[in-house]
Amino acid sequence: MTHWRELAAEPGGIPDEQLHAIHAHRPDAASTYERELIEHLEWRERGHDRLDFVVLGDDLELLRGIDDPMGRLVGSSEQAERVMLTRRLLNATRTIAIIGIGHPGRKLVDTLRADRDRVGLSPEVGTLRWYLDAYACRCSEEEPQ
Repeated sequence: MTHWRELAAEPGGIPDEQLHAIHAHRPDAASTYERELIEHLEWRERGHDRLDFVVLGDDLELLRGIDDPMGRLVGSSEQAERVMLTRRLLNATRTIAIIGIGHPGRKLVDTLRADRDRVGLSPEVGTLRWYLDAYACRCSEEEPQ
């Protein structure tokens, strides 16, 4: 969380209580994270009880989120190796930022060029923003270091 605090929260004036780190190494990570989100969001008035900003990397599985028939906000991948946000929570978020840098970013862009529906995100009233470097967009053949 230190990097996010230094790079985004402090310069942007975002209070620490609005940063929500997933402690994925814990066996109860998904349920703990969901409780933290509910505690944070429950005081907001109806219609504003959603995340303001979610940053996602270039991992297609995490971008897609998970379906959850129980209506939860957070769950685990099928092998319970990863803590993931549900599609319902992701699509309700005000701004979803996807960061694609270097070779992994290029691979994601190429995958989505072939099949745009693979990402699985469709914000209801929010925005979906892509932050890609020149290599990921194929504007440059020089991979960033």
